[in-house]
Amino acid sequence: MTDIVHVENLVKRYDDLIALDHFNLSIAPGEIFGLLGPNGSGKTTSINCILQLLAYDKGTIELFGEPMTPTRYDLKRRIGVVPQQVAVFDELTVRENIDYFCSLYVNDRKRRRALVDEAIDFVGLGDFTKFRPGKLSGGLARRLNIACGIAHKPELIFFDEPTVAVDPQSRNAILQGICRLRDEGATVVYTSHYMEEVEQICSCIMIMDGGRVLAQGTNDELKRMIQMGERVTVEVGTVEAATVERLRPRTIFNKSNSFILTLNFPAANSSAPARRARTIWSTSSTRCASPTWRSAAFIPNRRPSTTCSSRSPAASCATRGAAMFNTIITTVKTLLRRPSTWVWGAIFPIALSTMFMFMFANLSSDGKIDPVPVAVVADEAWDASTFKDVATSLAKEGDDQLLDVSECEDVDAANRALKSGEVVGIYTVDAAGTPKLTLLSSYDSSRASSVLTDRSILETVASSYTQNAELMSQIAQDNPAALADPEAVARALSLEGGVRRVSLTRTTPDGTVIYYYALFGLVAMMSAEFAALSVVDLQPNLSGLGARRCVGGLSKTASLAGIFVGSWLVSFASMTIAIGYVRLVVGVDFGGREGLCLVGGAASALAATGLGLFVGTLPVKGGKASKSGILTGFATTCALFAGLYGEPAMALADDVARAFPAECWLNPVKLICDMFNRLYFFEDLGPFVIRAGALVLMTLVFVVTATLIFGRSRYEHL
Repeated sequence: MTDIVHVENLVKRYDDLIALDHFNLSIAPGEIFGLLGPNGSGKTTSINCILQLLAYDKGTIELFGEPMTPTRYDLKRRIGVVPQQVAVFDELTVRENIDYFCSLYVNDRKRRRALVDEAIDFVGLGDFTKFRPGKLSGGLARRLNIACGIAHKPELIFFDEPTVAVDPQSRNAILQGICRLRDEGATVVYTSHYMEEVEQICSCIMIMDGGRVLAQGTNDELKRMIQMGERVTVEVGTVEAATVERLRPRTIFNKSNSFILTLNFPAANSSAPARRARTIWSTSSTRCASPTWRSAAFIPNRRPSTTCSSRSPAASCATRGAAMFNTIITTVKTLLRRPSTWVWGAIFPIALSTMFMFMFANLSSDGKIDPVPVAVVADEAWDASTFKDVATSLAKEGDDQLLDVSECEDVDAANRALKSGEVVGIYTVDAAGTPKLTLLSSYDSSRASSVLTDRSILETVASSYTQNAELMSQIAQDNPAALADPEAVARALSLEGGVRRVSLTRTTPDGTVIYYYALFGLVAMMSAEFAALSVVDLQPNLSGLGARRCVGGLSKTASLAGIFVGSWLVSFASMTIAIGYVRLVVGVDFGGREGLCLVGGAASALAATGLGLFVGTLPVKGGKASKSGILTGFATTCALFAGLYGEPAMALADDVARAFPAECWLNPVKLICDMFNRLYFFEDLGPFVIRAGALVLMTLVFVVTATLIFGRSRYEHL
């Protein structure tokens, strides 16, 4: 009969420490095989090597008569694992956890539902199916741990110290359940350091210590290896011959000038000879230190094997597509039930957008020209000047009104209006009819943009009039006949034609929108944490949950693909929230291209998820905390060079872009910002499509690299 598990000459070293020293193991079908030994004896290490979670230095491992390798998913589908630590999703309920792990092996949903119900009944969790693991007691959590490992009806089940830190009642229930599994045809490998447990349920027992096998056999065979007597060891300077004869059986070792006597008494009626030896020794003239009386000693002198009834293999398989789909759903559920997802995916973009909205309230533009308030000194020179006609023409009410003229009686009244902020400047006309503009030497820095614009308009009006007047004077000198046409003169001296706005971009430029686009980039990169934390839950060296998932029937590549899609969905939802809030609440106009904005959000989420997948697979210490820190630092630094943190940062971003143009394509936050910026300003979609394509290309690079790193990783330490 072919052994279900066959291990030969297995060696595992950690530097100078030998964890497994030429370890051999053979387990026949249908038995409960116990691995007994103290903590650190090599029990868990041997199981991890068998399951290909640990790379080993030497030896061969076969399961079901075939070589076991990390990619033998067909063999893994026939195995169930109950790790020492409770390894389940904290965010899922009892039923959801069992269903997920069962889905790694069983494709058919109807059959899986029946198996999940059966597993729940088997471990007695029927009243707790909607509870999350954090709400369960220690014993109930252990039952959940078992249910996740046995729901798919595996042929071979590994139990790694499942009764640690549980109450006696729960321990008995677990042991009884293991016996039921054996009765139903499963082969069980049970590790423990509790002798009474192994003696109670195991048909064959192996005793380990220091990575070596001390003994193996049935319960009765191991008992026959034990000397059920007493041993007396004494050290004396001299030994009287008569005393030695009276203390038979004995063993005498010469040690320099003294003797060591070891007296062994057989198991049968051993207490009487032992008492007799004490009496003889006490009456002897030999003087020595107090003798040491020891109970029975264990002598491992043979390693018999035991086999039990076999079982027929139970077919249990899962297609990659169905298991990957369930991984997607599980990833989405776990992410949405984590508070950090809502903080970074919803609260953060809404809070920052709201802050920007109030910061930029006085800086945004709706594309309309607000008339510039200006004071004029209405004296005789003003009334006689043709500049009055020009100013009056520009002050006519309408869509093209450029000036808001306030007439003052004298210069003092005009100055008071200027200092109080009622007007931006003062127009006066000298005796020659030339207009003069008076402005304040200082102004409110919070309104710098609008004040400078208004001043520029007033200066342009005055200078344009002066230039036109000089032009007419020159024409009068060069061609007096041209002045005979009054209409031509009126057109030359008047701005009655109004102001025509010519836009070089698709929409009216607003200097504040670029900050919102940089915010979109930061929001996307912060959502990279979703994928990174999900990948950590897939790595055996970082979590017990990862170890359990890696011994399942779904390949590493398919598991990564499921995590990628699930994380991208949540990241895209975060981008949708940010885009929707900025459009509907903040009021940023996307020029009727809201649908394309969502396409850009999808591309941004792809790049962020790819980045998170890459960082999640990096072999760095610290687990979730370190990888979250790496992503946060990367995102905030990229946002600095995208100009998110105000005008100085925007100026820095422009300088860096001019000095190093490739940075605009390598910095994902800057690339996302530019993508939305091109969509907002340009009629041509080419620049938008190119940048969206660059984000997709960036995603492919991250995903391929992450897949290679994760696929080739072997775990030296668990």
